[in-house]
Amino acid sequence: MTEVSKRNKELREIIDKIISLNDNLSEHIEIISNAGYGIWHIILKDGEKPRMQVNEKMSELLDIDSTVMTEEEIYNSWYDYILPEAIPSVQLSVQEMMDGKFSENTYKWKHPSKGVIYVRCGGTSMKLSDDTTVIRGYHTDVTEIVHKEQEQKEILREAKCLADARNVELTKQLKIINTIAKVFNCIYFFSLKDYSFMELGSEMELVSNLVSNKTDAREAFKGVYKVILSPEMRAEGEEFMNLETLNERLQGKEWISRQFYGPINGWFEGLFIVADRDEDGNCNHVIWATRDINESKMREESLIHKSNIDELTHMYNRWAYEEMIGIYESNGIPDDLVYISIDVNGLKVVNDTMGHEAGDKLIRTACQYMTRAFGRHGKIFRTGGDEFIAMLNVSAKTLEHLKKDIDKLNNNWYEEVAVSCGYVARWEAKELSIQEIASIADQRMYKAKEAYYKNKGIDRKGQKEAHAALELLYSKILKINITDDTYQILDIGKEENIEEVRNIGSISGWLKQFANSDRIHPDYSQEFMEKTDFGYLKNYFREGKKRFGFIYKKNYDGVYKDTIMEIIPAKDYSEELQTFFLYVKRIEE
Repeated sequence: MTEVSKRNKELREIIDKIISLNDNLSEHIEIISNAGYGIWHIILKDGEKPRMQVNEKMSELLDIDSTVMTEEEIYNSWYDYILPEAIPSVQLSVQEMMDGKFSENTYKWKHPSKGVIYVRCGGTSMKLSDDTTVIRGYHTDVTEIVHKEQEQKEILREAKCLADARNVELTKQLKIINTIAKVFNCIYFFSLKDYSFMELGSEMELVSNLVSNKTDAREAFKGVYKVILSPEMRAEGEEFMNLETLNERLQGKEWISRQFYGPINGWFEGLFIVADRDEDGNCNHVIWATRDINESKMREESLIHKSNIDELTHMYNRWAYEEMIGIYESNGIPDDLVYISIDVNGLKVVNDTMGHEAGDKLIRTACQYMTRAFGRHGKIFRTGGDEFIAMLNVSAKTLEHLKKDIDKLNNNWYEEVAVSCGYVARWEAKELSIQEIASIADQRMYKAKEAYYKNKGIDRKGQKEAHAALELLYSKILKINITDDTYQILDIGKEENIEEVRNIGSISGWLKQFANSDRIHPDYSQEFMEKTDFGYLKNYFREGKKRFGFIYKKNYDGVYKDTIMEIIPAKDYSEELQTFFLYVKRIEE
């Protein structure tokens, strides 16, 4: 029998066997063959090399001419080009086919001209009578499909990564929102496009109940302010909660806020915060939140009250006075205003002779009388050491009664204290400003003060002349405090630049600068430093001494002349408060 006859016989046997296979499988093979898939048969027999029979399409896919090749060569043209890493999966699939199962596999195969491609093979097997195994299947190039699948997988992988990252970010944002929710007692998310809204958290049950059945934020929150705000703040609340004007109010801002007071929750702060914007800068979404500020508001009001109150007298201070003046300048002066300028007489004498504690007592006593006279009619301000202002709101008839108290104060009716007053009523100065009214009241007060001293037989002009004579005697007079290292210039000679002196800031700095300058003779510089040392002075006067004097040579227009510096304890001197008067004068030759 010729080789060709032998092959034909074997092929006939294969064909007969295939006909007996499951009809569904035959139909499947026929369909994919007609669709352009390569069809192959691998013939396996013990003791012989594997052989492969292929159709025309299979020859094309393998890039071979099967008409001039043996079946063994055709088999090798397929198997030898399987990439090494794909061989295990191909062998597994072939084994499944030999076990009578249908198996399909996609693997890498090196095409003779195209290079590495992806192919998909599938099939099953049958046994012939002579123990020959025939594996029948299909073969197709799925490189493009695999690449698309890989692209899709990569897209899905990237999408998953983005989703995972987004989930992480959302989780982080959720944690932030939960943290914020602990600070704010309600948080809502609004869309300014369709006015939908979502509750992110709320401890204000009343608000939740009011908006729970509504979908339009404008309608839902329209009446909220009427319930949660006090009547006097409802108009302001309606304006703040107007969502239709919110985008305009948020232009160029990331958030806006307003403080409100309500009968249920007390003081709270409402905020609108921009969540995101469109490409034109308009708000897409905003967050509305409220937080309880009742405690901080009460503390703030307490601090404002304290900042407006004079510590010594518990009267309103200069800051509160300036604020009241600003209100009158902005809003106008009430028709019933009476402005009273008040000055406590004799404070300087008490301070100098009896000390500051006595002076403070004098001030407090004066305040008691002022409060008794004017307190129920308005406010009293301490604007300086011995200077006070009373701003009263009274009728002309009431003022007539108050004049008696004013006269008593002006005439030293109270023995412990003497006070001079000058007053101006608004109805007698309708065209004047508050500053002009204050100026006239001051002038009247000074006239009352002059009358007081004249009645007491005190020549204030003589006091001024005596002080002027003292200034002529000494070229420098200071009041110094070595406890807090400060000084007050009472008089200073022309040889020193007062602005330079003020810039030094401390008495120790001033003395040190002088000792190291050419204004003192070098031979006296070290001694001057030692004797003006604060420790030296404290010990010196702690021993009960009443006067300290030190002679040195000072430069006067290029000539060093004898000069004496004297330090004398002030009336308010104590171990705790080291205050002195410092005098300097040239010793005449």
